[in-house]
Order: sequence, then structure tokens, then C-alpha cells
Amino acid sequence: MRPKSGLPKRKALKRKPIFQYGFKVNPTIKNYINPTLIEGYKTEGYINAISLFSGCGGFDLGFLGGFTFLNKKYEALPYKIVHAYDIDEKATQTYALNLSNDVTTVDLTNVDIRSLPPANILLGGFPCHDFSSCGHKKGFQGTRGELYTVMKDYMNIYKPE
Repeated sequence: MRPKSGLPKRKALKRKPIFQYGFKVNPTIKNYINPTLIEGYKTEGYINAISLFSGCGGFDLGFLGGFTFLNKKYEALPYKIVHAYDIDEKATQTYALNLSNDVTTVDLTNVDIRSLPPANILLGGFPCHDFSSCGHKKGFQGTRGELYTVMKDYMNIYKPE
């Protein structure tokens, strides 16, 4: 349908955001960012954590602290994420840009859990699409419904606190 002017309808411009730097090197937050995100920072005394199904790192960032959201400052906490894993390559690229280069793109169902590093804390948000009211509601019969077993296996082997 043409507008009233009779001219052809204009298409919206597709613009991609241009990022100058990621979160971990943002100069405006350098005074309160979690020090474990800074390259070369000594992390003695920090509690080690591992992140499974990390996605782009939102859960991990919330866990680490050291950011401001809605004008509220969240202090940096004494945790160090030793490694993060996710199956989505774009998510792990985002994770590397914003949080840490200690991230691997891998299907955790095909990995020997004993090859993962031990940690005191296990973080993870296994995909819940098969359980969501917005999803296909396949539950444990869905392709992602059994992924929680990867976290369970890690807990059985390493017994994180």
C-alpha cells in the first residue's frame, strides 16, 4: 500500500550497532568493574566458579557484580569465573568481548565432564525452552530437556560448594 503522497513506501534502514569496546575495557566503569575481568589481574583469594550454558554472560555478570543498572551500583564480588561454556558461537564471542576470553564454544553433551576444570561454584542456566509456556512444552522428551544432566554430572564428579 502506498502512502497518501503516492510515492513508493520507504524501507527502514538496517543498521547494526558499532561497538568501540566491550564491557571489560569500558573506561567509564574502570573504577568499580570486577577486577577479575581485567587481563593480568592477580586473583589470589578469589573463589573459583565455572559457568555452563553461559550464553553471552548476563547471568555471570550479575554473579560477579561490578556494574551499574538503573542508577544502582552493584559492588564487585570476590569471584573468578575460571571458564565458561556454551554451544552458540555468537554468544561466546559476545562473552569474550564483554567478560573473559576464558570461554569455549562446545556442545557440552559431547564433552567428558572430567576434562572441565574444577571449581568451588557451579553457575549455569541450562536451556529451558522445552519447559517454557512459550516453547513446545516437550519437557524431558525435548532435545534440550535433559541438558540439566550435564550440570548434575559435574556436581557428582567435582562436588562444588
